[in-house]
Amino acid sequence: MSHPYGVVMSAVALLSLSVQAQNLGPVPTQTITQHRNDWPMYNHDVVGTRFNPEENTLNRDSVRQGLSIKWYFPTAGDVYATPSVVSDIVYAGDAEVLPDGTTKGTFYALRAKDGGLVWQQPTEPSLTFGPITASALVTNGTNGKGGMVIFGDQRGFIYGLDRETGDLLWDPVQADHRDKNPTAVIYGSPILVDGQVIIGVSSNEHPGKETFRGSVVSLNPNDGSINWQH
Repeated sequence: MSHPYGVVMSAVALLSLSVQAQNLGPVPTQTITQHRNDWPMYNHDVVGTRFNPEENTLNRDSVRQGLSIKWYFPTAGDVYATPSVVSDIVYAGDAEVLPDGTTKGTFYALRAKDGGLVWQQPTEPSLTFGPITASALVTNGTNGKGGMVIFGDQRGFIYGLDRETGDLLWDPVQADHRDKNPTAVIYGSPILVDGQVIIGVSSNEHPGKETFRGSVVSLNPNDGSINWQH
C-alpha cells in the first residue's frame, strides 16, 4: 500500500538509548503529565500501552447503542495521526496539498469539550511547516507550566511550540543526515526519555537513488539543541 507522502522501506534497528549515560548535563525541565486521563503522545505512553485507565464510558453496551459526532473542526488538510490530548486540549497537525502541487502543514490546538480553536500555527508567512503526519509529544514544564508541543514534519524539521500560545520556542531543527539530504522526512512521533526528546528520521528518496541513511536523534527540548544523532 502506497503512502501519500512517500514509501517506507523495510528495516529494523535496535538501539540502546540510555540518555543519562551520554553525560548531557542537567536534566531538562520538561516532563510527561501524570494525569491518567491525558493522552500526551502516540500510543499514550513511552511503553505504548494505548490504554486510558480513566475511561469509564465506552463499553460494549454504550457503543452498541450508537456513537454520534459531538463536534467537528474543519482543518485545511487531511489529518493522519492520532491527536494528543492534555488538560482537555486536543493537539493535531494536518497535511495539505495546494493547487500548484506543493504541500504544507498546519498545527491546531482545540478545546476538547466543543472543538473551539485555541490556537493554530503557522500564523506568520516567515514560518512554514511541511505536511504533519505523526502525533505530537505534549509535555509539562516546571510545576505544570511552560509545557511544550513537539513534532516533526515531512520536510525533516522538528518544532517546539509553547503549549499555551503556539509560539515557536526555538528555531526549527533540521534533523537530516550529514549530507543535508533534502529528502529527509519525519514519519515517527517523538517520545520523552529522561527529559530528552527522542525521534526517528527517515527519507522520501525515490527508488534507485538510495543514498539517504535513517537516524535517531536526541535533542534538548528547552533549546532545541541536538545531543546526538546516530
